Amino acid sequence: MTRPTTAAHVRLPIVPLPGVRLLLSLVALLLILAGGLALLWRTPALLRVDVGSAADEHMLTSFYDREATDTATYRWTGPGSRLLLTGTRAAPAVLRLHLDGQWLARTGDTTLALEQAGRTVATIDTTAGWRTYSILLPADTISTSAFDAIALDLVSPTTRPDRGDDRLLGVALDWFELAPLVSDGAGLAYVPWLRIGLLCWLVALVALLLMVVLPMAFNLHLFATQPPTRGPLRFLGSHRTDWLIICGPLLVGGGGLLWWAAAAPANLLQTLPLSAAWLALATVLLLLLLAVSASFTVSAHGYPTPLDMGLPGMVVPSVVLLLVANLLLLPALPLELRGGGALLVLALPGALVARRLFVSDTTPLERLFLSLCGAITLPPLLLLALHALPGGIPWWLLLLCCNAIALLCAWNMPAVPAPAMVPRSRIAPQLFLLAMVIVLGCGFRLLFLGSAEFQGDEVRPLLVARGMLYGDDELLLLRTKGPVESLLSAGPLILTMQMTEWMARLPSLWRGSVYYSAAMCWRCGCCAAGSAKRAQRGWACWRRQSWRWMAC
Repeated sequence: MTRPTTAAHVRLPIVPLPGVRLLLSLVALLLILAGGLALLWRTPALLRVDVGSAADEHMLTSFYDREATDTATYRWTGPGSRLLLTGTRAAPAVLRLHLDGQWLARTGDTTLALEQAGRTVATIDTTAGWRTYSILLPADTISTSAFDAIALDLVSPTTRPDRGDDRLLGVALDWFELAPLVSDGAGLAYVPWLRIGLLCWLVALVALLLMVVLPMAFNLHLFATQPPTRGPLRFLGSHRTDWLIICGPLLVGGGGLLWWAAAAPANLLQTLPLSAAWLALATVLLLLLLAVSASFTVSAHGYPTPLDMGLPGMVVPSVVLLLVANLLLLPALPLELRGGGALLVLALPGALVARRLFVSDTTPLERLFLSLCGAITLPPLLLLALHALPGGIPWWLLLLCCNAIALLCAWNMPAVPAPAMVPRSRIAPQLFLLAMVIVLGCGFRLLFLGSAEFQGDEVRPLLVARGMLYGDDELLLLRTKGPVESLLSAGPLILTMQMTEWMARLPSLWRGSVYYSAAMCWRCGCCAAGSAKRAQRGWACWRRQSWRWMAC
């Protein structure tokens, strides 16, 4: 018998679909932003850099420390000195360099060459004393895609000035500027449409994130016990004002973006080094988050209750996510996308296993945390089991195991019964502070994941992971620090056959953040993740001792 629908059993989606008025407003905002940027950037701006000032660090590489006289500040060039020209267009321009070649005059060879990717663009015959040299650059020399900077190498003979000075000095550079040879009446021929499209894409992603996060946070926290019937909370929760709370911040942010583009376009392009690959990956993840959140509802009492988590609830989102992750592994895609796909393929099985094991007696926040724990715990265990096989680990075997475990867990995910209609307890403020600390720490580390800092102990896990790829079994078992670091790096390396800085560091960052935040959900069984990790280390130590005894 079908139970009649009452007010207590009414289910509303946590993230409702956006209305037509909201979508039209967003489209109008994006068109206004694109038109404003096109008008501001219809003519290439003059790029002038005062070398030796505080704002030249993003425009130079491999220069010596700044020096100053009574009238100017400058830097000496050396081996590998390079100019970074940001915000250039596919238009002819004049590059002016104000420099002093006194040390080149003492060597007898006064030639300063400008090279781009090993190709000589121009040569300058310098003299002693400060002079301004003008060089005509064709359009194909300074053309760039989107936000990339053009690199011009300054190649010249070097010499040591004094016996106590070990620097290899070339020329002293005071300032340089890039002046486009384009008239104001050129129209829209030199508008950087690709850059404008990427900026509008970023704003659209922010709008999509607001459409997912704001309704979810409002329905999960503001309606903890009973939806308000009057006052400002009801006004904020009304669907009639969703366009205001989403389009309002976007309108203010778009105005600030236009002001930034007009005041300092070069600084804008340096601060927002956007990439179409990363924007595409963020779009896919946000769309998947929107699809998954649509399977959750909120009752009249405000308690989030997932719908049936069987075939329609978990299989379809899991299959879609797994398909996207496998497609990102295609060899034709950039390495950044392939690395993200490899990490997603490795993390999804553990996340689904954790949801399968802890599907009851947990809140959505606790299940999310347990999924993160499972995502970082299962890949090392799986790789350790595959490592016992003779020879190297083939990529297709690891991919097959990950896909099989993920699909099996998604297919057998039991349904979650609706919880009793009891008031939902609020989260303690200390946990919010802990979460803010974790997010802040991760944010600073994420900014430097791509830095080239592999030294000493950081390189050894990668060498062990490479040994696993080619079948050197003893490298993993004889490592005294434990195999977890190497196993975390071996997964992406096996699936992509390549490795970058952020691909190697991101799993370690994830692991540290997850286990540091164990206090948030310790009472709901997070000790299982720590116990599994300790058991894994113990088993690896036992195997390492066994190999040593056999070798003796």
